[in-house]
This record gives sequence, structure tokens and C-alpha cells, in this order.
Amino acid sequence: MPCKLKSKKIKVNQRYFSTERGYFTELFNSLRQRCGKTKYKRIGRKIHVLEIEDRHSLIELWHKQCQALGGPYCIFTGEEMTMKKNRGEGRNNGTTPTNVSVDRLDASRPYSEANIVFCTWEFNKRKGAITIDDCYKILDIHERRKYGSSI
Repeated sequence: MPCKLKSKKIKVNQRYFSTERGYFTELFNSLRQRCGKTKYKRIGRKIHVLEIEDRHSLIELWHKQCQALGGPYCIFTGEEMTMKKNRGEGRNNGTTPTNVSVDRLDASRPYSEANIVFCTWEFNKRKGAITIDDCYKILDIHERRKYGSSI
């Protein structure tokens, strides 16, 4: 009997976390955990600061981006994003590559309204810890080669 209750609870939780409210509640809680109780946490050399007040503020930012892009699309790739929670199933511990992920435009600045966007989990993972300055350097080299420079 306890096994049936546990599997039923897992199914109920999975259904809840696949809703917008459930998904963003978990997303906000993971941001809060990453930044610590004081909304500030040093991890190695990185400092994580959370300036978003609550999950409602996060959902509001999500709705603004959806309105601006005409739907739930990744701001970088234009790919439609999902909110699927696959607890521990498959590769990447159940993470779906097209799931919504919170990304800081500039990793050296806080999680704030002006610095976060929503993109796919896969793109966010690929982007990693590249800085804005690094992006400009890459684009500079790309432009030089595009126009025949030997660099």
C-alpha cells in the first residue's frame, strides 16, 4: 500500500510542476536556494544575488517576455519552450532541453528584472559562463575573418 501512495504522490507532483504556477514556484525556489537565504551567496569566485522578490514577480517577467515574443519562445533561438518535469528520468537527470530556464544576460550582475531573460535549458547550458565582453571579442574575431583578415 505505501508504494501506491508514493507513486500517486509523484504523479500529482509531476502534474503540478508541469503547470505554470508549479513550474515557476520550483524555478524561483531553485534561484533562492542558489542565492542563499540572504539573497546573496558566494560560490567559489562567483557571487549570486537575487533581486526578484517572489515567484509572482518571476511569472510577471515571463508574461512580459511571452507578450513581446508572441508566445513562450526562447529569446535567443526562437524555439518554443516547455514546462515538463521528468523527475530523474533519462539523460540530464530528467531535464527536458526545451524547458524554460532563467538566464542572466551578464553573469557578473544579480538576478534582477533588468538582467534576466527566459531561454531553453539547452541554450542556457551551452552558453555557460561566457561573459558579455567575451561575446564582443568572439564577434570581433568573426567580423575580421568575415572580411578577409588573417587573424
